[in-house]
Amino acid sequence: MNVTDAFAATLAPAQTLQTSDASADIDRKDFLQLLVAQLQNQDPLNPLESAEFSAQLAQFSSLEQLMEINSGIEALQTNDATTPTVDALGLLGHEVRAASTSIDVSNGAASGLSFQLPSDGSVTVELERDGASLGRFSIGTRSAGSQTFDLADLQGAPPLDDGTYSVVIRHTSGDGNVTDVPTFVQGQVTGVDLNGGSPVLLLGSRRINVGDVREVRDSSPTTNPPTELDPPADDPVPAA
Repeated sequence: MNVTDAFAATLAPAQTLQTSDASADIDRKDFLQLLVAQLQNQDPLNPLESAEFSAQLAQFSSLEQLMEINSGIEALQTNDATTPTVDALGLLGHEVRAASTSIDVSNGAASGLSFQLPSDGSVTVELERDGASLGRFSIGTRSAGSQTFDLADLQGAPPLDDGTYSVVIRHTSGDGNVTDVPTFVQGQVTGVDLNGGSPVLLLGSRRINVGDVREVRDSSPTTNPPTELDPPADDPVPAA
């Protein structure tokens, strides 16, 4: 039996296995077995050329390195999957500012949102719930810079039942250009929900995805520097 026939005969079971199971791949162990079988079945009168054998060993070495690289990539993916959880736990007790388009109404009181206007102009607010518009309302002309939205600012808004509502704020500049304005919520992280696929921050009753966080601040109270004590008085000179 020549080398080619021996290699083909050894490879045939692997090919049959791969045909029966499309997910089966030849790993380093299978490849090494093929090399050993090839050496055992080589023709003594026509041995395997050293250059060809060296090339096959080089292929085996390459396979070994690729397997190690693949294992390293899988480990990195596992670490990336756990990193958001670690980061979320590190936000406990901190003040965060996160992108949000929703307000919560509870017992007639609604949470607020903040937004930034690029220039002076009129501002309108559209309320939505479950994809249905509840109306568009004007909150007047606002100056450029940081602004806050409160449900009490809406003139003529209908009474809102308790629940979560979506808010779309639009800014109309002096030249008539209308743009949607990003809105944000701010608060202290009081808890982290790890039950879902990705961590969710709890700002009281509000739920914020970690990916929506735009700013983090240390909410620990600042301590005043210690007051400098008066220098001690000179010791009195003992009487003679």
